[in-house]
Amino acid sequence: MSAQLTLYDDFNGQAVIDASKWRGGEDVVDPSQPAPAVFNSDIRREIVTDQLRLLLTSHGPEGSSEFDNGTGISRNRLVLAHKGFIDGAPKIGLIEAAVTVAAAEAVPCVSHAELMEARAGVQGAFFRTSALGNPERDMHAGIYLVQRSNGDEQIVAFTHDFLTGDRVARIFDETWTIGTPVVLTIRYQPTLNRFRFTARNGTNAAEEKFITYTANDAPRRLCFAKQVQVENVVHVCFGTSVMATMDARFDNVRISKGAVESMVE
Repeated sequence: MSAQLTLYDDFNGQAVIDASKWRGGEDVVDPSQPAPAVFNSDIRREIVTDQLRLLLTSHGPEGSSEFDNGTGISRNRLVLAHKGFIDGAPKIGLIEAAVTVAAAEAVPCVSHAELMEARAGVQGAFFRTSALGNPERDMHAGIYLVQRSNGDEQIVAFTHDFLTGDRVARIFDETWTIGTPVVLTIRYQPTLNRFRFTARNGTNAAEEKFITYTANDAPRRLCFAKQVQVENVVHVCFGTSVMATMDARFDNVRISKGAVESMVE
C-alpha cells in the first residue's frame, strides 16, 4: 500500500461539486427509537470560495420526563466515488484533508449528563473482518474536530469495529479554533496492525496518535469507502429540543498515490 499522498480534489475553480469524484449522502442513526427521531433543519453541500462546504444542523427530541434518554447521530457527507475505484484497483489506505470550522455549536441539556457534540473530519472503512459482503463487519477509523456542549474544542481520533462494537478513541493535546485550518490524516498500517492519525493545526508541528487492533484484516481490504463528513450527536432532553450545528470547510483532499493513478480514464 503506497505511503505517498496525492491530490484527489482541491475544489479550485469549481462552481459545483465534481460528481465524477464524489457521492453525497446523509442519514440519522437514532438508537432512542421508538422515541421521536432526531431531525435536521439544515443540510448543505456546496463549493464556497474554492473549498467544499458541509453544513449540518440537527435537533434532538423533547423528552416528556427527566428519565427520558436516548442519543441520535446525524451525518452529512461526501464519499469518494470515482469509477476507477473498483475491485483490483490499489486500495486507499491513506487519506488527508484540511478542515476549517467556520461555525459550531452544541447546546447543553441540563437533564442529560452526556455531552452533545458537533464534529467535522474524515472517516473510512479500511477492512472487513469477513470475506462476506456485509458492512456490519467493517473496521472504521476517523479523525474529527469536535465541539462539545461544555465548551471543549478537541481533536479526536477513533476506531470502531462494527462486528464487535468495540470503539477506541484518542484525544489530541492540540486543539482547534474557528477559522484556522487543521490538516487531518489517517494512515492504515496493516503490517503493524494499527492506524496512525496526525493533526497539524496551522503552522504548528504535526501531532500523532496510534490505535492498534487485533481484528483479522486479511479477508477483505476495502477500496474507496472513505469520506469527508460533518456529524452531530444530540440527546433526548426533558422539556426542550436541543440543537447542534457544524459548518465546516474542506480543502486539499489527498489519498494514496496508487488509488489516484487508478483514476486514469
